Amino acid sequence: MDLADRADIQKAKGLREKAILLYEQSYNFEYKAAMLAYQNKIGEPSVSILLRSAASLAISCLKYKEADKLIKLAFSGEPPVEIAEELKSLLNNVILYRPSIGYSYVAYP
Repeated sequence: MDLADRADIQKAKGLREKAILLYEQSYNFEYKAAMLAYQNKIGEPSVSILLRSAASLAISCLKYKEADKLIKLAFSGEPPVEIAEELKSLLNNVILYRPSIGYSYVAYP
């Protein structure tokens, strides 16, 4: 069972603090994988999928600024339409849950 699954279980039990810690650990691994993929230019859709996953985990552990950066980085490439739609949804979550990060809305195609 991976860390994110364990975090989901803790969240379902109402153990929010434990869940956030596990999400953060999972985020750290996913972030490293995403950055390696991006830096090594492994190509699409792999890069945008890993960035999307890292952004989702960042949201789960309340790292909204990091999620915002990862989403923007994913859009700097050419994510497939399906992934772009998921990235837009994540971006909406960032805006909804953490408007105080000083976010200036930029419409993405």
